[in-house]
Amino acid sequence: MVFNKNKKQIENPATDRVAKQIASLILRWQQEISVKANRCINRLSRRRQKKILWLFCATWAILLTVSVTRIPIKQVIRNSVANLFPVHIGQASNTPKRAIKNLKQTDSLTNKK
Repeated sequence: MVFNKNKKQIENPATDRVAKQIASLILRWQQEISVKANRCINRLSRRRQKKILWLFCATWAILLTVSVTRIPIKQVIRNSVANLFPVHIGQASNTPKRAIKNLKQTDSLTNKK
């Protein structure tokens, strides 16, 4: 796919009209829902409104906490720690295990063994 920085917008009144209709429909729905919710809540006493607010906030806090704690963070960190540190200069990041364990690796800067 070729990305062109100098894209010219094609004006199409039909798509603009459809976009306006969809936006007005969404705004109308939002306004109707908010009016109904305000009517319902304003019928209640202030004390009852506060209880509903606290219940709503507590529910969302519990949902957020549960969703965050279900992720095994230790596992994610354990797997990604190896990728956080830079690889030594001249050494491949995924070298195969050597049969001889006491063999000293060559430093690419000093060429010593």
